[in-house]
Amino acid sequence: MKILNSRDVKKIMNVVKDKYGISGIKLDYVFLQDENKLFITSRDFQRVEDLKTNNVGLFFGKVVDGGIILSIEASQIIGNLALNTANIDKEEIKYWIAGYDLNTDRRNGFVFIKHNNDFFGVGKVKDNRIFNLIPRERRIYSLSSIN
Repeated sequence: MKILNSRDVKKIMNVVKDKYGISGIKLDYVFLQDENKLFITSRDFQRVEDLKTNNVGLFFGKVVDGGIILSIEASQIIGNLALNTANIDKEEIKYWIAGYDLNTDRRNGFVFIKHNNDFFGVGKVKDNRIFNLIPRERRIYSLSSIN
């Protein structure tokens, strides 16, 4: 894992700002990158060279084709700053967390998915659909209840 310098972090934050419509983002974390995966951790983080670790910190997102697909946790950390937010209802959230795409009339681009006050990741809008970007292993196929 590579600890990113402030210039690399600024580039990442600019991509997030441009792609997701975030304003006023300031994250006081150390950013780490392992291939195309981004992680964040506390500034108190101490790197131990002799240890072989698979990952450190919270998974923030994945770098793909000049963009970043934010994780569900990243959407929960910065979602309140987002301008591009899709507020979805109780029925739509069940479909969303099961991995289905949603219909929309939004313009193309990335959007934060929100139900009530909770963020459930991000989607990519194209051709009147919000494409679900939740990894298969994180999908929930049945819920007993949701508010």
